[in-house]
Amino acid sequence: MKIIITGSLGHISKPLTIALVQKGHAITVISSKPEKQKEIESLGANAAIGS
Repeated sequence: MKIIITGSLGHISKPLTIALVQKGHAITVISSKPEKQKEIESLGANAAIGS
């Protein structure tokens, strides 16, 4: 399943992203901070950076 998560990598979004990636879902995480891109991608998710 394709899922979009907003809120970058906060207290809820990061564990949720990890759990969903481990279950095989295609995850896109939206963040307004370009410095978060590498961390998002290291979790196995796609990063969507913008405002």
